[in-house]
Amino acid sequence: MSLTFEAFRDLLASVFRQIPDQRDPSRITWEMPAVLMSAFAMFFFQHPNLLEYQRRMKKKSGRSNLERIFQVEDIPSDTQMRTILDGVATESLRRVLPEVFERMRRIGWTAKFVTEVGAEKYYTVAFDGSEYFHSTKLECPSCLRRRSKDGETQYSHVVVGATLVRAGSRAVLPLDAEEVRNEDGQEKQNCELNAGKRMVKRLRQEHRQLKICLAGDDLYAHEPFILSLRELRMDFVLVAKPTSLEELFDWVEDLDRLGECVTGKWEEGPACKRRYFEYRIASQAPLKQDGQVMVNFVEVWERNKKGKVIYHNSWVTDFEVTAENAAQVIGIGRSRWKIAQRAIQCA
Repeated sequence: MSLTFEAFRDLLASVFRQIPDQRDPSRITWEMPAVLMSAFAMFFFQHPNLLEYQRRMKKKSGRSNLERIFQVEDIPSDTQMRTILDGVATESLRRVLPEVFERMRRIGWTAKFVTEVGAEKYYTVAFDGSEYFHSTKLECPSCLRRRSKDGETQYSHVVVGATLVRAGSRAVLPLDAEEVRNEDGQEKQNCELNAGKRMVKRLRQEHRQLKICLAGDDLYAHEPFILSLRELRMDFVLVAKPTSLEELFDWVEDLDRLGECVTGKWEEGPACKRRYFEYRIASQAPLKQDGQVMVNFVEVWERNKKGKVIYHNSWVTDFEVTAENAAQVIGIGRSRWKIAQRAIQCA
């Protein structure tokens, strides 16, 4: 099984040929597969205006990269491209993601994303929401809506991405995506958490035997969501903040005063760039006062050589956190920032 660029391009082309085209055949100038491949190429080349870029390339070499690499000869402008693609169902395109992962898994390439916690091996799947459209003038029936402080209505589109990450590695691999959208202009606003609930169910359906550990921000440290993860046989390391989980932090502080918390230290890096870590662990703490969901809690402080705190965070998890695996669990929690930082860089 090949993992070459050509193999993936051909996979995309086969999927694009199956996408239904609802346009009037007599009025079609650009075929749907070519438009979809052109849109993919726009992201591949990371150029804000693909048409002008390709025109310049063609003037220089006589043949553009789009023709040479993606086998597309004629493309619409970016505005025409958006108009054509607005009617394409995203689910038809999303289905290529599990197939790409399965190809990579069979050949052994996804082993680089495996994290060991104790005797078990997990794939860390980081959840993160990204706003990819925002306007105060343009809108569609599926737009999310919110009012600013001055009363102005803001329209946006948001997607939740599920991405494979691994602590200590810069590599990432997109695994799934779920749009946060309102259906048919409904008044009740959808939200990132609901999109996350839909996606974890689909992840388990499409990857039935995969050992998954979900890494997410404090939005997901929510009782119903954690219960769903446990039902779906997914482990988790989720950010915990005192502003959203006040009862949990009060409980941890009480345990600490009673001497029931486990603390420890470790160091990393060469002497010239040595970093010092301190952690605190609390086992079987209630997420809320009702005690419906019990979690394990871990907190870390990272200091530089001068003793200044350069990083501080805390998480809830269902892993049994010990002195032996604290660094691994904390690494899983921190690995979520790989995709958050990339989203900032691409914005």
